[in-house]
Amino acid sequence: MPNGRVQTRWNYLIESAGSGVQVTESYEFLWCPVVARIVELPFPRDTQLRRGMQRTLDALMAAAEGSASFTKPRTESRG
Repeated sequence: MPNGRVQTRWNYLIESAGSGVQVTESYEFLWCPVVARIVELPFPRDTQLRRGMQRTLDALMAAAEGSASFTKPRTESRG
């Protein structure tokens, strides 16, 4: 949260789905400095976030199903 501003808002929607649940993870860009946008051009933020979201949802499903292959998703700090 550079300069005290939130850059991305994360949302999780958990709904009943048959005998289980469906989890939907989404995000909304709120603010990003111009310099950061230029630096990120070769590696679009959207692509990076979607990969991270898939890892998070896969880990959540493995944990919910009691899979022994569950590993905690990695988080990275960009400062």
